[in-house]
Amino acid sequence: MIAASSTEIGNANRLVQRFHEDCNLRGMVSTMDYIYRAREYCAFLEIRGKTPLTADKNDLRAFLAHLKARGLKFKTIDRIYTCLSAFYEFLIIDDLVEYNPILPFRKYYLADTRMTTIPRSAS
Repeated sequence: MIAASSTEIGNANRLVQRFHEDCNLRGMVSTMDYIYRAREYCAFLEIRGKTPLTADKNDLRAFLAHLKARGLKFKTIDRIYTCLSAFYEFLIIDDLVEYNPILPFRKYYLADTRMTTIPRSAS
């Protein structure tokens, strides 16, 4: 695990500010929700000694567990990861990360299985 320095943590705050400016430039609706969720994620990572640039799938799993422990509903958690995906897309456009780790994570961990039924075998 790579620990984040105070400079990197400050950079995380600047990244969120730049993301905010980018959201406004793009005319995104619900901009403050995106920013709030990005800040919440960065604060969570800071406690773990990480930044969005150094986070890995274990950090994403831990964040998901943290959200579930708060009793958040599926739709709320899915919305949070939608916001984080937009944040990572911004980081890609700014050449700060090479890929969006949220996309495969959401596909695996946040697929809405509530609607899926397992067929019973005919006996």
